[in-house]
Amino acid sequence: MAKMTGQEMQELADKLIKMKINRARGYTRRLDNEVVVQMLRVGVGGEILTRYRLPNRGVMVTLVERDHDEPMGDGSDRLKFKPEFVEARIEPIA
Repeated sequence: MAKMTGQEMQELADKLIKMKINRARGYTRRLDNEVVVQMLRVGVGGEILTRYRLPNRGVMVTLVERDHDEPMGDGSDRLKFKPEFVEARIEPIA
């Protein structure tokens, strides 16, 4: 198993955060042919998490979205749900 160094993990996080969320998901899935999706858009305390386990890289990648509501714009009190991709967390697998 090829472990990623701390610098490689930081570079990956920086690269992912520059992408849109769907591109980041696809890129992450292609990093390891044995990738396991552990969570797919699970809401946890104001955050929406998508977590991938990359065993051949020795890391866990968590993509974080924050819920962001804005008015519908039609004069009603309804809100439009627009999540925003804000963080990519890379952690070594214990």
